[in-house]
Amino acid sequence: MNLLPILLLVIGLYVLAGAIRGKGRLFQAEHIKEKFQASFKKILRALYLTLAVLMLLQFAISVMPGFLYDARYTFKEPYTDEKTGIIHPAGEAYEFTAEQITEILASPTPDPDATPDPDATPQPVEDMGLGSLCMPAATAPEATPEPPYNERIFTKNEKLSFLTPELLQGVNLGMMMASLVILAGIFVMIQVMTDKEKRREAQAEATKRSSGMPSAAFEFDKEDGK
Repeated sequence: MNLLPILLLVIGLYVLAGAIRGKGRLFQAEHIKEKFQASFKKILRALYLTLAVLMLLQFAISVMPGFLYDARYTFKEPYTDEKTGIIHPAGEAYEFTAEQITEILASPTPDPDATPDPDATPQPVEDMGLGSLCMPAATAPEATPEPPYNERIFTKNEKLSFLTPELLQGVNLGMMMASLVILAGIFVMIQVMTDKEKRREAQAEATKRSSGMPSAAFEFDKEDGK
């Protein structure tokens, strides 16, 4: 399950709610210079609103293929179904849906009651040499077999045929880059509008308070009558 669309939806709605309200953790910034006090929240609110719209659009594009496209499959060469023995012809005249092609290509279920063949020749075990218990010999990775079918993707509605997967992917990538630029812009804006001198003073005061020993720690009650 792809969690990216869900994250885009949740974060997009959170940022949108914060931008509409104009308050909350998204707007927590201390020691803003006085000359930026009036414009800071307005600019930040506009940036968050734009970011939320971009994230929600990315969510819509991420889930759109399931509603917009359909696919058909044709075999490159005649294919024999191992379960039924049926030979499926090749060519564009014989198309299958995703469910059909998955059912055809599914491996046959092994029979649990089948008895092993006593005449079967056991496969030899390769000698990995000295020290094989610590580190097995390197083996070449197996190449991924090429599927025996061709895939044809098309839009369910002919009027939307211009919305190709490549176009949606390009638009989604562009909006993702724009979102990253906005996030970087928010960070830079906060740094520029922050009064660094006041921030250093506040940090020094906080450090002084946390490191100082309370004087009451050295006061002891005098014993009465002595």
